[in-house]
Amino acid sequence: SNEQEQSVTNLVKIHSLSQLLKRDREQLLTQSRSIAYYHPHIDRDKAEQLLRAKYTRYKRDGLFLLRDCTTSPHDFSLSL
Repeated sequence: SNEQEQSVTNLVKIHSLSQLLKRDREQLLTQSRSIAYYHPHIDRDKAEQLLRAKYTRYKRDGLFLLRDCTTSPHDFSLSL
């Protein structure tokens, strides 16, 4: 929208593009840490506990996590 274009134009006037990109990258890294889906060293019970806790906190369906398989090395397990 026109409003968004003006906002971006104003930001670029105040900050350099590299500063804006660096800030955006840092925000994405922070967000990705808070929604990490790979948990390498947990078993099924711990995975279920984590998913229940996240569901209780965020009230969202479709939560999942990927973990190392406990019975087959080099495989993964998906917990829903």
